[in-house]
Amino acid sequence: MQIVELPLTSQQSRIVLGLVLAAAAGPTVSPLLAQDEVPTGLARLEMERSRQCVPVLARLDALEGQLEPLAVRSQRMIALANAIALEDRSTAEPFDTADALEAEVAAWFDRDLELATAFIETEDEALVAERDQARQAIKEAVSGALADVQAEADSIITSAGSLTTSVGGCDGAILVRPAVLEACEGVESPVCEPARNGGTDSPYRFVDDVADLWQVEEVRPWTSPSPLGVAPDGQIGGARTVGYARNGNVTLTVAFSPLLGSRDEFTPEQLERFQAIVDSAGFAFEHPSVAFVPALALRASVPEPLAGETLYVLHFDSPDNADPLWTGEAGTGTVVEATFPVAPRHLGRLAAGHPLSFTAVAEDEGDAGSGEAVYSMQFTPLNQSPATSALMGYMSEQLSADVQQLVPVGGR
Repeated sequence: MQIVELPLTSQQSRIVLGLVLAAAAGPTVSPLLAQDEVPTGLARLEMERSRQCVPVLARLDALEGQLEPLAVRSQRMIALANAIALEDRSTAEPFDTADALEAEVAAWFDRDLELATAFIETEDEALVAERDQARQAIKEAVSGALADVQAEADSIITSAGSLTTSVGGCDGAILVRPAVLEACEGVESPVCEPARNGGTDSPYRFVDDVADLWQVEEVRPWTSPSPLGVAPDGQIGGARTVGYARNGNVTLTVAFSPLLGSRDEFTPEQLERFQAIVDSAGFAFEHPSVAFVPALALRASVPEPLAGETLYVLHFDSPDNADPLWTGEAGTGTVVEATFPVAPRHLGRLAAGHPLSFTAVAEDEGDAGSGEAVYSMQFTPLNQSPATSALMGYMSEQLSADVQQLVPVGGR
């Protein structure tokens, strides 16, 4: 895992600390307080998203129809693979013997039972070797078939064309009805009929005006962390808490967790900084090949500026008195994604439940070092203190032992 770190420059620090709240933005005291004024570029962006989503959703609908049989097929092959691993045919019965692969699996179960019975009677080690070879062969047959299904699915997805818009995604987006209706003229798309007639059963959501869209807000409590462990997909997971905020189609997530990675992935300067943070925070962590530092991972769905912003800031306190944790460039054409270490004093603020804010800043072209906050979104502090405090306690007391168990020293 490679860290993406964007430290504050001296100019950015002055901008952040000297932010002036936009007159219409209002104070960001409550995470439930809606923005008073729509960002200046939101109407163009969201109208364009809604127009482009009409053909995109049509392609997605057709794609789902093509992929559905492959999904069913892959689930069946996973069930066959699990039955083979457990040597329990009852979990996969009945077999479709008209299917070549299923017939092969059924025949393997029959033959394996014969070999097992013969070994009990004769204790001939050659039978054990034959069973092992046959088991490996049937595993490879099922794995190969599953890989073929995945390759076919990948080919279909590739040929489907773009499944997003130039200004962001369509899945879960709230669409502007007039723009959708305009794009639906002479076009077939699953979003068109719901846009015309509405209905509670529709999976699509609409607003009649962009100003209404910006008033749609959602915040979720920080999630409760669990210990580090191995997830069902075989990846190491857990030991994280996540905050979520949404304004219109702008979604933010921030995850607090231990950043873990091979020491070879980091520079000596990074490792030195990690160790300084760990020592200052009082975390006990020892592993010869794994590096650790408490970190935040930010994701923001703002590929394009909404109000002429040039800079994004994640910070504590109000924008005009910001205590910044991270700054990043606006208008990159992709979603904002960054992972960065958390200094001990900011760990204390997280644990105390001080809310985090994400602010868009328009830098003044003629006045270096100054800028204006054009909009700001705040994460709720609900469950932040209990969740982050529990995770810091885990980092102090148990993380090191769990990592050593999951990544044994010397690879044993």
